[in-house]
Amino acid sequence: WLKGSRNTSRSLGPPARHRFSIHPPPIGALAMPLAFGFSELFTPSAVAAAVSGGALLGCSVLFKTGVLSGVLGVSTYTRRLMVQAELKRYAFTLGMILAGLVMSFAYGGIEPHPPASFSGEQRTKLFVRVGIGAFFLGLGSTLQNGCTSGHGLTGLALLSLRSWVAVPTFMAAGIVTASLTEAAKSFPPDAQTEADVPEWYIGAAVAAGLAAVLACLAAVCRCAGGRNDETTPQVTMLLGEFVVGLTFGCGLVISGMARPSKVASFLDVAHGAWDVSLAFVMGGALLITFPYFQAVERFGVQEKSFLHASSFDLPPTAGKMPDRR
Repeated sequence: WLKGSRNTSRSLGPPARHRFSIHPPPIGALAMPLAFGFSELFTPSAVAAAVSGGALLGCSVLFKTGVLSGVLGVSTYTRRLMVQAELKRYAFTLGMILAGLVMSFAYGGIEPHPPASFSGEQRTKLFVRVGIGAFFLGLGSTLQNGCTSGHGLTGLALLSLRSWVAVPTFMAAGIVTASLTEAAKSFPPDAQTEADVPEWYIGAAVAAGLAAVLACLAAVCRCAGGRNDETTPQVTMLLGEFVVGLTFGCGLVISGMARPSKVASFLDVAHGAWDVSLAFVMGGALLITFPYFQAVERFGVQEKSFLHASSFDLPPTAGKMPDRR
């Protein structure tokens, strides 16, 4: 039941090197052939792009916490759009949407879905799959109070026990689910998109430029001095939230997170073409956020955000506990 093979094809579906297949004995409805191997799209260039985009995500998190105050949590922001009419959440979301639109024309790397080659039946199945996945994604992120941005980029950097339990748990659940349901078949790589993806150093240059913009804005806010919530101009806060959403969205595109096929190939480890490059997105972000939050937590290098006179609004499980008097 173990059969070795070597894939020499350069085609995109499903590419792999040194692949071997396992055909286990039938065990109910989940029995299926498994194939383990690395994708041809898992290259040093893809890793470099993932690290560059991840670093920009980390810079966006630092700007949100250090300048605007609070934790950058995408699931929390989008979940509360319907229940809390706070303009800052709309500004952040608008920035992310605009980043996708701008980067799709100026940078590339965003896949068309469903693929043009899909039949009507395949398209229907894909939309049903995406709808079910979106429902459970929203439910899960609500129950655990966070996702990869809040728990991953901030919670892990703060050494929060809750985040160190949540992140491995939802990553393991995603890998198991994607592998058992053969997610990579539903989201095949788009040949034209892969051909149009810029070289890694272009993405790194864009990420460095946007990070420099965040640094300049942070310096300006620092010189303006801390204010409290009542005296900080609302337009300043909204502009800051918009910029954070814009840079965060650009980081997602540069890292490859905007390509569903890449996400599916990362989570579906048993389809014979595993693309591990997205793991380096989290690594690149933590290279930025971990030293900062540890310096704040352990050495008190910054006691308040630049635009607020109050202390950081960090999770109560890590950092200073809020005064409940």
